[in-house]
Amino acid sequence: MENLRRFSEGQNVFINNLLTENDVNLKWIGRQYIKDIVEMLNYDNSMLKSLNNYVYPVIAERYKTKPSNVEKSVRNAIAKSAYYKKGKDATNKTILTELVEKLKIFSSNNP
Repeated sequence: MENLRRFSEGQNVFINNLLTENDVNLKWIGRQYIKDIVEMLNYDNSMLKSLNNYVYPVIAERYKTKPSNVEKSVRNAIAKSAYYKKGKDATNKTILTELVEKLKIFSSNNP
């Protein structure tokens, strides 16, 4: 997929640890969708404005599913995670934004 760049090994470990620390279960497909979305947004976070119109359809195409399934799986993974339990504003957009920001900080400190 042309729109999906790959994490470096350090970034991959960081994002996996971050998701695990926040109880996003490895078994949930929503976790992989979140990782792929964060990967896309890490390189171009202007796409955050187009989750429904661009990001979810790109991920859906990759996994041969519907964009609505991607959105629902991400929402369910977030709803079952520590983000939701901590009482945060646990919308897809806010959590994805937070993950991208943390990844950018990590990346700038670990070139």
